Amino acid sequence: MEQRKAAPTLHTALDIVKSSLEKGTDLRSLASAGSSNAGKILSGQHSELSKGIFQLIVLGEFKNGKSTLLNSFLGQKILPAKQAPATAVITRIFHGSPDKGVTVYYADGKHKTLGLAEFQSEFMLDIADHGSHAEDRFRDILYADIPVDLDLCRDGVILVDSPGLAENPVRTKATQDFFKFSTGAILVLDATQPLSIEEVRWAKDLFSNFGPEGVFVVVNKINLVDDDEVDEIKRLFHSRLSEISNETLGREQENRIYFVDARTALQSRTSRSEDLFRASGVYDLLNDLSVFLSSSGRERVPVQGP
Repeated sequence: MEQRKAAPTLHTALDIVKSSLEKGTDLRSLASAGSSNAGKILSGQHSELSKGIFQLIVLGEFKNGKSTLLNSFLGQKILPAKQAPATAVITRIFHGSPDKGVTVYYADGKHKTLGLAEFQSEFMLDIADHGSHAEDRFRDILYADIPVDLDLCRDGVILVDSPGLAENPVRTKATQDFFKFSTGAILVLDATQPLSIEEVRWAKDLFSNFGPEGVFVVVNKINLVDDDEVDEIKRLFHSRLSEISNETLGREQENRIYFVDARTALQSRTSRSEDLFRASGVYDLLNDLSVFLSSSGRERVPVQGP
């Protein structure tokens, strides 16, 4: 990775842009005036949103299966995913030619393009990156862009993979700041774990910012729950999320909740097993995402099978 001196961190750069937006400043003026190299890149976020780009960020605590879920959307293992925390940087997935490679944007205004295999190797967390005293070697990176041939991403839809919440304070802050530039969210929870205090806080923030209609709650690993407890677990999550949305919005509102097995969904896509894909729960999630995007002024995107 290229070494850069005194580059602003992601959340510092985003704070510059957020402050400018709150003051009504045209972010393009940051670039033209040379006020901030980070502003030159982050002004693109403002520009994209003003053009109707729909940015859907995927959030969740580490090991809940965010990257595996997105890989199941893609039908192949493109994003880093393993048992230990793997996602190192904000990664945007958009419709384009995969041959163009992955572009990584830095806070000092520079960028570089590399192949997918090189990106997966260089920008995956390893054991040295964990622990409270570990230095964040990715702190000078704004985000990475990966072009994919995915129908769901046509017509200006961008999917955003994010580092796991509560895994590392710097990376969690980066995710928290980037979500301010999103227009909807997928919150990934773990069916084998009750909602943590951090997850409750995030659910409130998401419901408050996007409304229940703009938040898709995905409860992953439902396959790990004993058969005789599945119905009880589903009722528990429905009840708890209903309480959270009511506390946040002060009204009754049906939430979008999906119980899925993302690992099986990915395996079914790679093995081209239609039945397994439908049984995983991800098929229904993708169909509803398609309807949601079409209701936002876009043509319906048909879900592709394995």
